[in-house]
Amino acid sequence: MFGDSYLDNLKKFDLIIKTPGISLYHSKVYPYKHKITSQAQIFFDYYQGKIIAVSGTKGKSTTCTLICEMLKNAKKDVQLIGNIGNPVLDFLDIKNPASQKNEYVAFEVSSYMLEGLKKNNYISVLLNIYSDHIDRHNGFENYKNAAIDNPYDKQAMRTYLYLEKFMQDKAIAFGYERQKIVYSDPFLDSTSKRPTANMGLRTMNREASEYRDSLIAEVGSKSGIFFFYRSDCSFCEQQAPLVKALEKEYGFSIRPVSLDGLALKEPLWDDFIVNDNQAETLGVYQVPATYIFNPETNTIELIAQGLQSLPQLKDRIIAASERAGLISTDQANLTHGSGLYQSLDGQYSAGVPFPDDAPEEFKTLYSQFVSQEKSQ
Repeated sequence: MFGDSYLDNLKKFDLIIKTPGISLYHSKVYPYKHKITSQAQIFFDYYQGKIIAVSGTKGKSTTCTLICEMLKNAKKDVQLIGNIGNPVLDFLDIKNPASQKNEYVAFEVSSYMLEGLKKNNYISVLLNIYSDHIDRHNGFENYKNAAIDNPYDKQAMRTYLYLEKFMQDKAIAFGYERQKIVYSDPFLDSTSKRPTANMGLRTMNREASEYRDSLIAEVGSKSGIFFFYRSDCSFCEQQAPLVKALEKEYGFSIRPVSLDGLALKEPLWDDFIVNDNQAETLGVYQVPATYIFNPETNTIELIAQGLQSLPQLKDRIIAASERAGLISTDQANLTHGSGLYQSLDGQYSAGVPFPDDAPEEFKTLYSQFVSQEKSQ
């Protein structure tokens, strides 16, 4: 078959001999896998001598040559075939297979030649596996697929299990080596910002909560909150006492804004403002809604539109205060329950600083990230 579209005609044939250069898992080839054979498969089916098949990523030719020489020294009749030596079918007489002259063949088998190979009664040698042909084999997934397609193919199953063991060993080695590096570099060690021990977690969470409360009190002493409501809104009635708690506990100046011109059913403030297009200007779509106000910059930032619990209001006040310029990003980060270890001068460390000996690639990425963060 020739031409650019030769793979489109595979359904016309009863038997297809596939070259190793075409993947069995090609989208136009795989549907006809039951019809496909190869020169290697033909050789395995008919050769009556002993086959020593050597495969792997590196060292196949060397290993085949050594096996061949050792057998010759042992006075055995042996021949090199496959990717090294001579084409496999040159040593095969299909009409008279009993006439095969070599007792042994050392067969260098590429990973491509292994695709779809079904014969089991041969001696296999599997060398190291690397990712040289990862694009061809779609990783190790196809080895697993080969075992799943025919679980009775012992060689395919054994090959997959060895590869699986190889990947497991590599993963274990990676985990231990990663751990060694992390333990030796505080910048990479997540526990240098947040402990994993329960006692440490409780302490850092408590300190983060205490720091958040002190920061909210600092914000409350210099800012105010607009509380938008309707008198007939049941959610507003539930939100109002929590907003009042912010006033009492943290010193916020609260400005209730009524959208219908009426007080709450249970008024918590002596006075309120009747909405005069303030809600529309800010983009209030529903109530209850809360906004924080920075009087120094005349900046107003959304806290929430919708009912919030007191802890939720506190978290949102921190975020809104950062956007409004009432607190810094570093201050906001310290409320997240990490970076609260003390530095040498007794201040919060906010984590281990960027090391001078970090890899150059990371320095570039990190500097770009910090620049982006500061520009926000």
